[in-house]
Amino acid sequence: MSVLLIGRGFEAAWGVALLLKKGGFQVDVITSSLVMWPYSCIRKLTFVLPREPLYLFVREALKSQYDWIVVTEDGSLQELCRAPLSLDEKLKCLPVKREENLYHLYSKIGLSEVFQKQGVSTPPFKVARNEEEVFLAAAELGYPVFVKVDASGGGAGIFECTTPEDIKLIRKEVFKEPVLV
Repeated sequence: MSVLLIGRGFEAAWGVALLLKKGGFQVDVITSSLVMWPYSCIRKLTFVLPREPLYLFVREALKSQYDWIVVTEDGSLQELCRAPLSLDEKLKCLPVKREENLYHLYSKIGLSEVFQKQGVSTPPFKVARNEEEVFLAAAELGYPVFVKVDASGGGAGIFECTTPEDIKLIRKEVFKEPVLV
């Protein structure tokens, strides 16, 4: 059995390859992380420079037959969801079976909306498309609030705001895409 691990950053998932190898899998990896370079448990390692499009290497790898494909972090999920891959290619390498499920893979906003639609208890939230909307959402929800970039991991891109002044301290580039409040 063979598995393909895909992820630009493997710092949090480097042990996965070793566990899979111990479980009898042949492990191939596509990554931009040098953390994976010296491991003998990896059958084939494809190194992707940080500025190279990940999807080109994934598209090539999909020509091989894998029993399991795992994208190991949200940034790579986002990149592959937005990539000019065919729907068939996306469904082969991403952890969903239908097109309508692609939008929530890497997205805090999408996941919150899916939970809400399915009746899963979640904190009240608003989607804000710019800094002004963040102020309005925070006032409506009531402080304190968290402002979360739509795609991030490990706590990056999460800002606790107890006053409007805290919102003013958030870097302006955070508001280039919608955020979850």
